[in-house]
Amino acid sequence: KSLRQVVTAVGDGATAATELEKYARLMSEKTGLKPPYTSPSKAPAPSSPTDSTASAKADGGLFSADISAQLDSVFAKMEHPVILKLYLNDSPVSAQLQEYMDAIAERTNKISVIKETSSESTPYVSILRQNGIAFHGVPGGHEFTSFVIGIYNASGTGQRLEEPVLQRIKQISEQKDLKILVSLSCTMCPQLVMAAQKIAAENSLVTAHAYDIS
Repeated sequence: KSLRQVVTAVGDGATAATELEKYARLMSEKTGLKPPYTSPSKAPAPSSPTDSTASAKADGGLFSADISAQLDSVFAKMEHPVILKLYLNDSPVSAQLQEYMDAIAERTNKISVIKETSSESTPYVSILRQNGIAFHGVPGGHEFTSFVIGIYNASGTGQRLEEPVLQRIKQISEQKDLKILVSLSCTMCPQLVMAAQKIAAENSLVTAHAYDIS
């Protein structure tokens, strides 16, 4: 019986590893990005970008070393400069949003930040090279990834699409305003946000604004 339990556990582990590999490969194909290779002997301790609140790291920055490396990998592939325009008020969320965007802009000379006082109740950030992409609230949690990919898509070619899909997007001939309501803990929301914002990046008649429902 004990041997059977071991065999079952090993089988479950192999299945989980295989599914994880498939998921990683799928996400790499969708985003066009590959994480930088790190020797297992030099791999940093695991950390996650999914914390919705900013916490200071050992180097005094907002992001851990491995997240910083992933950001640098994305920013290196940007084809054109991007401006992040912040619409701010006097709320704590506004201060947090400004801190996030300033920290992102500090990592590359391809991103700059401009700020404007807004009368709206929720502060938001718009990616100005592509006016139709914006996030209302602070893109933390699972939406941190989709926001970074939104910048990447707005900066040039971005994520690769199959030609038939790209042509269908370009054939949209009427104004379409997409509003995506997300929870920062939702694991499925980022794919919807990335898809909508990619469409907006490819067709100026489409806008895609994501809203943190909290």
